[in-house]
Amino acid sequence: MLLKESDLYQIERCRAPEIESVMAFINDHWRKNHILSTHKTLLRWQYVNPETGDVNIVLGKERKTGEILGILGYVPTTRFDP
Repeated sequence: MLLKESDLYQIERCRAPEIESVMAFINDHWRKNHILSTHKTLLRWQYVNPETGDVNIVLGKERKTGEILGILGYVPTTRFDP
């Protein structure tokens, strides 16, 4: 059976309980002791919508294990300018 990429990977929005895993990913794959891997308050200020609690980070994961393979954080312009 030939697997398609969609069978191997999934892309989804980060949920609040996954923030620790995102911080570990940043530490392991970006730079050790990167500010976003050591300062949870800053990461939450930058990427969590204070009104809805949504985390503005997209995760690329290995479907079978749930391992994070990549992340993309985004800051909506409304975060700073209504």
